[in-house]
Amino acid sequence: MQLNPFYPKRFQSHLGRAYFVSRRYQEAIESFRRAETPDSTHRSFLASCFTYLGQSSEAAVYMQAVLSQEPDFSVESHMELQHYLLDSDRDHHRNGFLKSGLPL
Repeated sequence: MQLNPFYPKRFQSHLGRAYFVSRRYQEAIESFRRAETPDSTHRSFLASCFTYLGQSSEAAVYMQAVLSQEPDFSVESHMELQHYLLDSDRDHHRNGFLKSGLPL
């Protein structure tokens, strides 16, 4: 991304996920906020990041945005599509989503 200023916009999402797994929540937030067309996945990660940072009111805003955009969103169905090498990373992802108030 540093070498090519014309990288695909989806790279911000990949970077946000990498920061999230690394528990670098502020940087993850910055990356997810750069998403050109944010979807419920971006917003759910934002809710989780703010939850882990202890900013529950900001997390609630994104949690509500997820449910407005995708009323049938569930953590379990979302997690079925996620692939992690380490169970600890998967648990971190799932727990952050649940702690932010997203439905099981």
